[in-house]
Amino acid sequence: MTRNKARTILDGIESKSLFARWFSGPSWSAWKSFLSVLFALPLDSADLTTYRKHTNRVQAPTKAFNEAWLVVGRRGGNTSVLRVLDLRLVVAGDVIHNGVHQYLSESGSGGRDAWLKAIDMVEARHPRWIIAGHKNKALDDDAARTIAETRQYLADADELLQTHTTALDFFRALLDRYSSRLNPGALWSGAKALYA
Repeated sequence: MTRNKARTILDGIESKSLFARWFSGPSWSAWKSFLSVLFALPLDSADLTTYRKHTNRVQAPTKAFNEAWLVVGRRGGNTSVLRVLDLRLVVAGDVIHNGVHQYLSESGSGGRDAWLKAIDMVEARHPRWIIAGHKNKALDDDAARTIAETRQYLADADELLQTHTTALDFFRALLDRYSSRLNPGALWSGAKALYA
């Protein structure tokens, strides 16, 4: 009797019948290296180079970890979300903002359209609560409100980009509409990038 080879998380990610369509392309290489280290899977030379670069360690661990805590920022995959079904909770990373100016620097050249599709994806999960990656802690985590406000901010940005010719004018106009939002520096960075 032939036994099947043990499967790993990477086998699932790379399987065309499972998850390959969501994890294809070079942008997932570092994540695959991370998972190899996390589960103590064999590392190829590229994985080991990535591991050394991000940890300043020479030897990779030889035992799998029981847990990992991750702080994932803008370069971690803006459409990555975690859903907790029983709670109707979504941890939305950079997709949904809650009372904080949205970082628009990477939203040009179709970026806002991709962002809106990611918002639609979150909304399609019918969450009751959303933990936003960027949040004013004085606000609640109501999903309907945060989804609507994030979407409206992008619509307003699109409208104002059509009517303002300088980064400063765009910045002032959006700041005027959203004066209670935190972190106007993110708005200014985005305005400069969109008008560069």
